[in-house]
Amino acid sequence: MSIPPRRKRPSGTETGRTRQREDTKRRLVEAAEAMIRERGYDDVSVTDIARRAGVVPSLINTYFNGKAGLLYAIIQSHNDPQLAATRAAAATPGTARERLERIIAVWAEGDLARGKLLGPLIALTWYWPPATEAQNIRDRAPFFACVQEVLREGAAAGEFRPMPQGDTCEVIFAVYNWSLRPGIFSGATAAECVALAMARLDLLLKP
Repeated sequence: MSIPPRRKRPSGTETGRTRQREDTKRRLVEAAEAMIRERGYDDVSVTDIARRAGVVPSLINTYFNGKAGLLYAIIQSHNDPQLAATRAAAATPGTARERLERIIAVWAEGDLARGKLLGPLIALTWYWPPATEAQNIRDRAPFFACVQEVLREGAAAGEFRPMPQGDTCEVIFAVYNWSLRPGIFSGATAAECVALAMARLDLLLKP
């Protein structure tokens, strides 16, 4: 019996470089988020961010393809905890509408807590490259899966009109984003934005 070749392990130097690269990316993301929260996206330069992170500005282009890519990385860094909270909301007892409202509340509370990131990100979605759009679709998929399950159960129980779930998720997300605008521009609370979103969604979903 032949012995399969042993898989080559990365050298200590390669491992060290990987750790250093990931540490640099983490520091850039943390520095960028802190500064954008303080001053807003437009008033923070890549030089400012790099200085706070303790690295040269060119690394923002190297690792994130510029400040816009760094903004998207900030949003991605919150995906895992927000997805866990979304799944928990979807699994709570109650009607399908109540569960959908809890999901919307999880999203609104998280997004409005990062309000100075939200506006620039939404603007960015209209001109980022196709590769980023494809990644964003993949990132949204597990969130939409939670909503689709609630929609299926709501339709089966007669709470919601039967509708194509993929399209309905896109519409729900659009209504949700539009309903956050009072929170960004008028100081509305997350609860008020959620109530607005649900009132609008009732027009769409109720039989």
